[in-house]
Amino acid sequence: MDDKGQMLVLETILFAVTIILALIFLYQLSPSSTEANKYSSTIKILGDDTLRMIYNDFNEEKNISTLADFLINNRYGSMRTELDSMLPSTVLYNIYVGNGTKTVFWCASIVGVTSPLPTIEPVTICHHTVAIDPKLLDGTILGYGPSDLVDNGGPFANYMGSTYDVIIEMW
Repeated sequence: MDDKGQMLVLETILFAVTIILALIFLYQLSPSSTEANKYSSTIKILGDDTLRMIYNDFNEEKNISTLADFLINNRYGSMRTELDSMLPSTVLYNIYVGNGTKTVFWCASIVGVTSPLPTIEPVTICHHTVAIDPKLLDGTILGYGPSDLVDNGGPFANYMGSTYDVIIEMW
């Protein structure tokens, strides 16, 4: 009977060691959440800095911010070029424009795509608010408008405000 009891104890210890080794193996295979968070944080900082730089780039000739100019003239290709020059080439993104009550898709990182790209976790979001004089949008000031943003059946037709939010969803 002593041999049978010793065998049960050894089997229990072997089973426990096998389970512990399996758990350690699975833990080693799982991706580190801090690596994903670090990458996400770096992309967010780059995105925020890029939007801030485009906004602060003042177009002397037109007397407005470059980001406002992109919105007024629906120059999403120029926006994409600016972002592509400042973000890593591995980053994909969707750009949305909102006015506080409505948010619409503007463009994606891939040329020719007319709807939002499917995202891959983790997704990082950055945004910048842009104030645009309504006179620039409706064509009152020469050399501008009427802007596709608020006219010609644009996404913000009949919006009388002057504040827009540019939102970039990156992964």
